[in-house]
Parts: sequence; structure tokens; C-alpha cells
Amino acid sequence: MNLKIAGLLVASALATVAMAKPIVTESVSGVSGAYTLDFTFTNNLPGNFDLYFMGVYDPNGTISGYPTNYGNDGTWNMSVYGGSNTTYTNTWFDGTYSSLTPGNSLGGFDVFDTSAVAPTNVQWFAFGYDPTGGSVYNGGDNFWTNTNPGFEGNVTPEPMPLLAMGAGLLGLALRRRRK
Repeated sequence: MNLKIAGLLVASALATVAMAKPIVTESVSGVSGAYTLDFTFTNNLPGNFDLYFMGVYDPNGTISGYPTNYGNDGTWNMSVYGGSNTTYTNTWFDGTYSSLTPGNSLGGFDVFDTSAVAPTNVQWFAFGYDPTGGSVYNGGDNFWTNTNPGFEGNVTPEPMPLLAMGAGLLGLALRRRRK
């Protein structure tokens, strides 16, 4: 392999690591007026950053609840920290910095939505912090500080639970038709 190409590949890999941010997935279950939104946060930040502060935005006032292992930490407006002017109403805090360590995922961030239609796009935030004080985030796509980076994004529900349910219903219908 050409040395120049190898150098570009290494530089590209390093840039990808530096630009890493939390990954958030969501699944939706339930019926109209009684949806459960289950969020999973994945910590893929470089260094020793733990994700310790997370939340979702509820524009309609229909989302409530927080995970059993975490307390609701009130409302937070991210503009105070250099983020958007979004006030998050469902927030979770881990003051021990030990639950969502680098390379791990944590699910069970369940909230309940009483809207008639399941949300198709939910805005989220997360903050990282290295309790050892040795990591610096150089991604540039964060807010607050490079030693306590904050992130915002949007998540759409994973279609798999709905597709699986649809496939199951189709299978039952076909089976009934055969009989």
C-alpha cells in the first residue's frame, strides 16, 4: 500500500473517532393515547468520557416519566450551555458517572406519551464527563466545554417492532385464510 494512502486512512480514522457522539435509538410500543417510548443511549465518545446527563424534548406536553434507576432532574434549557434554545422536560442524571461508561449502551429510559399518534421524531441531549479529568473532546460538534461536552440530536423510532408486529398479524391472517 502506498504510504500516502495509508496516512490518509489513518487520518480519516482519527477524525472519525474525534467526531464521535452519543448514539440514541428509540422503540415505540402501545396504542393511541398510551405509547411507551424506550430510549437506549450508546456511549461511543473517545477517551474516558461517561455519559451522565441525558434527556428528551416534549414539544406537546404529552411525555412523562423517567427510568427507575435515575431521578428526574427537572427542566434544562440548553441555550444556557451553548446548545439550542430547547427546554428539555424529561431529564436523567447519574452523579456517580458509572452507569454509561465508554463503549457501553444503556436502555430502559422509558417515557410515556399520551398523544393520539406516536411521535416520529424526538429531540434528545446528552452530556459527557471524564471523572478522571484526563479526556478532552476535540470533535467540534459539541457545546459547553471540551472537557464536559454536550450533544443534541434527533431520533426516529426503530421500525423493527412495528414491522415484526405487522409480519405477525399478516402471518396470522394467512394462516386463518388457509384453514
